[in-house]
Amino acid sequence: MLAIFKKELRTYFTTVTGYVFLGFFVLITAYFFVSQNLVAQSGNYNEALSGSLIMFLILIPMLTMRSFAEEARQKTDQLLYSSPVSVTSVVIGKFLAAICLFLIGMAITALFPILLAHYSEGMDIGLTVVGMLGFFLMACSLIAVGIFVSVLTDNQLVAGAATFALVFMLLMMDNISSSAPIGNTAGLVFVLVLLLAVGMYLYVSAHSLSAALVFSLAGIGVALMLFFIS
Repeated sequence: MLAIFKKELRTYFTTVTGYVFLGFFVLITAYFFVSQNLVAQSGNYNEALSGSLIMFLILIPMLTMRSFAEEARQKTDQLLYSSPVSVTSVVIGKFLAAICLFLIGMAITALFPILLAHYSEGMDIGLTVVGMLGFFLMACSLIAVGIFVSVLTDNQLVAGAATFALVFMLLMMDNISSSAPIGNTAGLVFVLVLLLAVGMYLYVSAHSLSAALVFSLAGIGVALMLFFIS
């Protein structure tokens, strides 16, 4: 796992991906820090973090789209899976490398709340720490989604576009739920349609009817069980 982690992290900085990622990360966070804190004269750094969530639409696909899709395109995935490293270690190594790059970006932008704490009297340090932790954990969950999508295809562009769509849907979930029809039945129909769509995507991407059926039927079974229980 450590070898996979080092290889992936090195790859980020031997290509432009790591530098572009960090550049966009710092630029977007700095923009919202200036607009939400300096211009607005606010000591709440969480407002800048909330605005910075929009960068996940670009940075998460950039970070994850090549992780497995590029291995499949270059036919090096079989060599990777046949090496004396478990599949779990391969996935965790790639996942931790992406998280490490994200942490580097957070370490650079940690200068902003430090400056805010030094010059602002109304800053809640505990609230800021919790906000940054939530920001990091949300990034981890979205990176996991991006890596999952990258496994399903050998095309980086397809992986990036699908990850963008899923991240957008997850970020807009509150707005979607507030504008969707209210009611248990409508919610059940929405979940069933979503499960069928994901199952169809699995079938098209992985060319495995059994995997698509198992995922769809298991998801539908859990959804129906939860619906009748509650």
